[in-house]
Amino acid sequence: MAEFFSAGRVGKDRVVVDLRGPGPHALHGRHCFVPDHAWQVAEIRRAFQDSTGDVDYLGDWHSHPGGAAAMSDLGSATLRRIARRLKEPLMLIVAGSEINQDWSARCWKGRIDG
Repeated sequence: MAEFFSAGRVGKDRVVVDLRGPGPHALHGRHCFVPDHAWQVAEIRRAFQDSTGDVDYLGDWHSHPGGAAAMSDLGSATLRRIARRLKEPLMLIVAGSEINQDWSARCWKGRIDG
């Protein structure tokens, strides 16, 4: 879906320690996005190995310039797909106006019940 972020652990808590972009071969436009999946997977593995297992993938994030910090059908489907492989991933959406720099963020937790 989009960029990803990773977290370290402080006791039972997970703390965001890194945000990564879409990758050098990503394709993106105003209404579409295809991440550089191979680059993202390699970056996640590298962060995990470099931290001796303390930093790991936490979820995806993306922006809605000129839009709202609201989950789309595509975002919901992506979060459900990630939740099939990862316990309680997060989806962060940052939205706002590039003109007046008024931005807001919302975050959702994915979970597969049953």
